[in-house]
Amino acid sequence: MENLETLVLVADQIDARACHYLAPALMKMTNLRDLFLSNNQIYYKGCVHLAPALMNMSQLKILALSSNGIDAKACKHLAPALTGMTQLEELFLSKNLIDDEACEYLALALVKMAKLNRLIMHENPISEGSKQVIRAWCRDECEVVL
Repeated sequence: MENLETLVLVADQIDARACHYLAPALMKMTNLRDLFLSNNQIYYKGCVHLAPALMNMSQLKILALSSNGIDAKACKHLAPALTGMTQLEELFLSKNLIDDEACEYLALALVKMAKLNRLIMHENPISEGSKQVIRAWCRDECEVVL
């Protein structure tokens, strides 16, 4: 499992309980480059379990968490993990519950993500003001879809 580079668990009904069991396994996947967890039911409680594992994934290049009910409380836990993902190139957070408060947490992490080339966050309840903040915190080379 340590040599696994891509993990796709899309639309697998992963909820907070599953995240509780998934997180220790993720911590052992030191070579993981791509993690796709979209279209599940992770929500806030799942993010609480996943965040410590994600903190150890400094080599991750793609993280897909779209359609998971992620809100401001979840982003508060995710943001510190994202800060350590210095190799992350693509981040997918579309179709969640990310609002202006959540954007404040994410913006602090985005400034540390020097290699981020694509940030996809469309279909979230984000105000125009917060969208401008997110764009400002991203590098000019980064494709931002809000």
